[in-house]
Amino acid sequence: MASPPVHLYAVDAAPAHPRAHDARDDVKRTHLDNLSTLMHSCLLTGDYDRASRAWGMILRTQIAGGTHVDPRNHNRWGVGAEILLRRSPQTPRPDSHDEPQPARQNGPFSPEGFELARNYYERLIVQHPTRKTQPYAVDERVFYPPMFSLWIYEVREKSRRAKMQLQQERANRCVTPRSMSVDSAASERPDDSGANEEAIRTHELAQATEIAERLDQVIASPPFDKQANLLQLRANVALWISDLALGTLDVDDDSDAAFPARISANTSIPVSGRIQRLSNARRELKEAHACFERAAANGAKVQTRLLSSINTRLTQVTKYLDKLQPPQFDHDY
Repeated sequence: MASPPVHLYAVDAAPAHPRAHDARDDVKRTHLDNLSTLMHSCLLTGDYDRASRAWGMILRTQIAGGTHVDPRNHNRWGVGAEILLRRSPQTPRPDSHDEPQPARQNGPFSPEGFELARNYYERLIVQHPTRKTQPYAVDERVFYPPMFSLWIYEVREKSRRAKMQLQQERANRCVTPRSMSVDSAASERPDDSGANEEAIRTHELAQATEIAERLDQVIASPPFDKQANLLQLRANVALWISDLALGTLDVDDDSDAAFPARISANTSIPVSGRIQRLSNARRELKEAHACFERAAANGAKVQTRLLSSINTRLTQVTKYLDKLQPPQFDHDY
């Protein structure tokens, strides 16, 4: 939630050349203080439409010296992201010509809100690049972590909603009276929930891979190659991808006696598909371990227990993979 109101003109708002006191500046400052108070009151009460209008008026207001309010002052860029994220899609009421009403949605954030907030971060990244002459400036180094975190949350939230809808549909089929001919016919149809769950997993995996590729582009060059929070994000995305790649494959029990049962339990997945999944999971586990080590080398606190658990998982996946294919055919790196 946004922090309490702070005078918007207090930081970096003074003109480059001091001039005589102008009474109009006092009026503008009072106006900005009132707008700031109104905006935070609306945020606290959940009135994000009014908060958005107040925020827009603040950004358009010129302060002393003819400059505009910099949203980076006092970390106010987070306020803009919060307002956009919580903006509800507007739908007109069929029985009224009044203002459109917010559409009902499953969850606190709408897909439109996610897109608006992420585009907002993208603009801030473009508008405020890193400069060597300003090592402590609020620039793209600050905006990349929340942008990627929001993107990850967006993908996970979409999958969660899709799974909830699938569970609801499954529950509705279970409680439908079988005495009705139409419902009885429907109940005799094969259950495709497994295929739907696999489609949700595949879609989430594709989006997670897209996030990983974008992160790789960012951390490939300075100064981001040594930015610990981005390296930790990449490591966590790698763990996320490895879980999605494995899906329903059970690699926890690495005993030789249990292996035939686990193979027969996954007959719906061809051997080639299992090999591909395991190879992808192993690659991402290695990436996660490497990124956590790089983050630790650049000041991040990484628990030894976490690295140990990744190594254990990597051993299990490798053993499973080696049993599915001869070692000479394993070209994973």
